[in-house]
Formats: sequence, structure tokens, C-alpha cells
Amino acid sequence: MAESIKLVREFKHGDITLQDPGEEMSKEDVLDFYSVQYPELTNSHVTGPTVREDKLEFVFSTSVGTKG
Repeated sequence: MAESIKLVREFKHGDITLQDPGEEMSKEDVLDFYSVQYPELTNSHVTGPTVREDKLEFVFSTSVGTKG
């Protein structure tokens, strides 16, 4: 019989690894949650998940542009 493994969500912001604040939260909710602590995330989006070992990795990417 095959064994199932529960993958833990992990969120990356640059070199910082952020823990999952709650399984019931969508990845967009997590982005909003961490944007209070990291204001640059207000102009970001979430990509992923990518499976890395026993984790689901999501990446916060900042949208950089020019005004005008």
C-alpha cells in the first residue's frame, strides 16, 4: 500500500522563508497577511507551488515598473 505524505506550505520572499500562517488561508490571503510586515508585498504576486522535498514552495515576486 502506498504511503501518503502531507506537504507543508512554505513561502519565500527574497532570501526570507516565511511559515504558513494557516492552512485555511489561500496563497493570496497569505500574501495579504505578510504585506502588513513587509509593505513591498502589496505590489507583489504569488507563484507556485513548486514541490521541494517535503514542502510546497510559493514565491512572492514584486512587480517592479516605472511610473508614467
